[in-house]
Amino acid sequence: SEPIALAMPVGHPLASRPVIHNEDLFGQTVMVVQRGNSSYIDALRDYWEKNFPQIRIEDVPPYSISIFNRCAADGKIMVSTPVWSDVHPALVMVPYERGGDFRVPYGLVFARDPAGHVREFLESLADNA
Repeated sequence: SEPIALAMPVGHPLASRPVIHNEDLFGQTVMVVQRGNSSYIDALRDYWEKNFPQIRIEDVPPYSISIFNRCAADGKIMVSTPVWSDVHPALVMVPYERGGDFRVPYGLVFARDPAGHVREFLESLADNA
């Protein structure tokens, strides 16, 4: 699993911080994937809504390159994970102080009944695990 981190444009005032604290986010708009897409990110949303109403949450669709582009263009902060650190050249990933408390599992996503070549690949992974 990956700890929650915060993506933001390289020029954002918080981009050079070694870690982001909740208070740093007061008055900021944070892009968060729509409720129901990830129970792990929903837990962070619930925590902020309950304890830090000063953090503005903007619902966004599930992550895609267009969402990362929007984050960069609009100068906003986005909930993410370190695995996405290199997804966009105009964004940096900054650790979140409670990131380890809100972790997101990471792995392969595939159809319930994968095609033959996908099944072979998965079996190969399992054999070499």
